[in-house]
Order: sequence, then structure tokens, then C-alpha cells
Amino acid sequence: MGGLPLALRMAHRIPMFVRLVVTGAGLAAGILVMALMPSVVSLTAVAAGVGLLSGLNGPAIVTLYQQSAPEDRMGAAMSTLALAGIGTAPISIAVFSSLSLVLGIQTTWLLCGTIAFVSPLAAVLALRHPARAEEPAPVEQLPVPAAA
Repeated sequence: MGGLPLALRMAHRIPMFVRLVVTGAGLAAGILVMALMPSVVSLTAVAAGVGLLSGLNGPAIVTLYQQSAPEDRMGAAMSTLALAGIGTAPISIAVFSSLSLVLGIQTTWLLCGTIAFVSPLAAVLALRHPARAEEPAPVEQLPVPAAA
């Protein structure tokens, strides 16, 4: 049996802390290490590890986002999430490619890896202080509609 079918069957059993924080730290560290790889072969090996980690991290982020969004606003919430990823890509490419002209490619990758460590820190905070859903008002406090 291949790794992917096994991962698909086992991913939900991995604690959320591991799927968000540990893989997020691994992704950030992987980006830093990729900047320092001396050969294409070693770069490819590290990139494969980063890809595997993102296969656990990304779906966990989407799952928590969906669980946190109000059900009646799920479409808007998912659109916002998609725009946050897709919409920032052109800006990110422009900023970091321009920055690489000044700092150099390796230094820019090291900067990106350092910035990526914000993700697991944010995940720790989010898991420690989850947003609480608003409780519905008791029935006796709900406004009574006027008779027409």
C-alpha cells in the first residue's frame, strides 16, 4: 500500500496540535534548510518533506476555519480564505522577487523561512484560545413579531 492512501486514512487520527503547530514549524524550518542546500538532489529531498508536511498542514487550517465560521456565512468565509491565499500570491511574488534583487536569493529565502515561523506561533495561540461561538438568546428574550 502506498503512502498517500495510508496518510488519507490516518490524518484524522493525528492531533490538531501536530497537524498545525508541528507541521507549521517543520514547513518554516524546511524553507530555511532549502535555502542552504548545496545541490539540486538535496534540495529536492527537503522540498519533498516540505510538501508532505504541507499536505497535513493546509487541510487542518481549512478544517479549523470551517469549524470556526458561522454556518450561515460559510460561503463568504471560504471565499475570503481562498482570496487570502490566491489573492496575495501576485503581491508576494512582486515583493519577494524585488527583495531578492536587493538581498540576494538565498537571503530572501532565509527571510521567508523566518517569516513562516509566524504560522505555528499563531496556531499555538489559536489552539490555546479558541473563538467561542455566540450562544443563541433564550426563547423568552427573543423579540415577538408584531401582528400584521
